[in-house]
Amino acid sequence: MAKNYFFCYDKRLADFLRYEKGFSYITKARSVKNGFIFYLFEKSESLQDSIDEWLKKGYNKDRNLTS
Repeated sequence: MAKNYFFCYDKRLADFLRYEKGFSYITKARSVKNGFIFYLFEKSESLQDSIDEWLKKGYNKDRNLTS
């Protein structure tokens, strides 16, 4: 099953994919192995391109959001 699906455990990435790029997730669930929430997306080339863009822009880095 995991071969065709992307398990996203990063809420910021999931939000980017959903709200900025227009992807819909299949389900939002809690992992039975570790209890963490994940979003399940179907893999595609456009999804991978969006993930690559998110990484390239450094959105995955911790940012200090206070002024």
